Amino acid sequence: MQSNVKLDGFDLRPAQENAPQSQAPLPQPGKIYTFYSFKGGVGRSMAMANIAVLLAAQGKKVLIVDFDLEAPGLEHFFHNHDESLQERLMSRPGLIDLLNPDPIDWRDTITNVPLELEALSFTPSVRETSGRLDMIHSGRAARSADAYTQAVQSLNWDELYTKHDIGTRFGTYRGEWLAEYDYVLIDSRTGVTDIGDLCTVVLPDHLVLLFVTNQQNISGISQIYDRAVSEHAKQPFDRARLTVLPVLSRDEFYSENTLSREWRQRAANQLEPLFRDWLPEGLRPVDAFQKLFIPYFAFWSFGEALPVLTNPEEAANPSSINAAYSRLARLIFADLDWSSLDAQSDPAELSTTRIIQKKELEETFISQQVKLDRERAEIEARQREQEEQLARSIEDLARARELNEAKVSRRSLWAVILGVSVVAALIVTSLSVSLRQNADTIEAALVAERASAVTTKNRIEELTAELEIAREETRAAEARIADWQSRSTDVARQFSQCQEQIATAETQFRRYASEVQKSIRSAIGGVPFCNVIAPLVEQIADPDRYIESFKR
Repeated sequence: MQSNVKLDGFDLRPAQENAPQSQAPLPQPGKIYTFYSFKGGVGRSMAMANIAVLLAAQGKKVLIVDFDLEAPGLEHFFHNHDESLQERLMSRPGLIDLLNPDPIDWRDTITNVPLELEALSFTPSVRETSGRLDMIHSGRAARSADAYTQAVQSLNWDELYTKHDIGTRFGTYRGEWLAEYDYVLIDSRTGVTDIGDLCTVVLPDHLVLLFVTNQQNISGISQIYDRAVSEHAKQPFDRARLTVLPVLSRDEFYSENTLSREWRQRAANQLEPLFRDWLPEGLRPVDAFQKLFIPYFAFWSFGEALPVLTNPEEAANPSSINAAYSRLARLIFADLDWSSLDAQSDPAELSTTRIIQKKELEETFISQQVKLDRERAEIEARQREQEEQLARSIEDLARARELNEAKVSRRSLWAVILGVSVVAALIVTSLSVSLRQNADTIEAALVAERASAVTTKNRIEELTAELEIAREETRAAEARIADWQSRSTDVARQFSQCQEQIATAETQFRRYASEVQKSIRSAIGGVPFCNVIAPLVEQIADPDRYIESFKR
């Protein structure tokens, strides 16, 4: 739940009238550092866990507190180094229990994390073994997932501040923690929240603000800085001004040098007020980021890692993530005294550093040589490609020239066709004029011929009447012609019928004649001398003779 109530001392909400007044703080030899990031995924918890281990290796008593109730898990960084840790946490209350209306003793939430710390000191002259690392976990391990979620969601911050005086309670915890430990490191919730106010305003002496190179993160920690410093100054106790240590996390300086420098300068310009209270005069914020950064290595992004424990020898390599954690731990150990980072290293460390730097230079030279060879090969490939493109361009130009010539030929042909078309059009025009002239002549002749058929040219009306009469006569003639044609059709039909009747009569006549001939032949066949007159009889009975006479 986001806080919108003005801070007043430890109490972030108006206290009850009869609430007990805050007591004077106990002696506070230690310091509280809150590790905060405006967004998640910047490596905040990993950085705090590793720095806590390094501080404990200096012989210091260190308490780490998981205030990220919504996304807890600080204990996972230590599971691989303490097999019994998870089992012990399951029977141990946590921070969620300290926020209950009925408080418990915070000492009952402490879980010790035993580690092998002898070889981890970042100060060569210090080989302490008396350091101790304790933890207050979130309380999730002692509950089921559902029970823990319900406990977090049921927190009523208004009631905790107004009815149960949670601000005063944690003010008391703060004093007791500082009396018991040299360093208290708080892993804060991201964003702007009530518990975030507790972590960034009420409890800490110093803020470690981790961010990555994007505008969301830079603007976010800048806003948190303004709010935290303003509200911290209003606390009722006599405290030093809240100092802020900005740390550039997941930095890609070794792989993207140019972009990293640009974003470092941008961050330095916007976060300059965060350095004013503790950075030595004359040292620019952008120069401070040369040491206040945590490099990004993909290898360490898998799982929850403590490279200061698993790879302690890498601390001698100034470009390693171990060296970055050691620089931050040294700065915290020296109470933000910048000279602690400029202190002379021992000869062995310098020798190791020189060897590593020489190796890095050799690797850089080799990688640059490989890069140059690759670039040379790319240039040669591009040159070959350009030559091929040039050859293709020449071929395209030749084809274009051929196409141009073909186009010119086609254009000449079209010119000839156009010329022929023009000549043809002229001829057609001439013929048209000639035909028009002939038509005019013919028309004049017709007019003259018509004029000769009328009696008076001036009486157009009479001519029109005569023409109308002529048309009527023509129509009558046409009617008579039609009538004649109809009559001719009837005559032709009658004639056809007559012909059919004649043909029928002819056929009958021929049949009768044939029968007559047969009768005559049968009659005179047996009579003597009749053979002499038989031809005469045949001639007299010949039907063709009579038919021809009939037709005539």
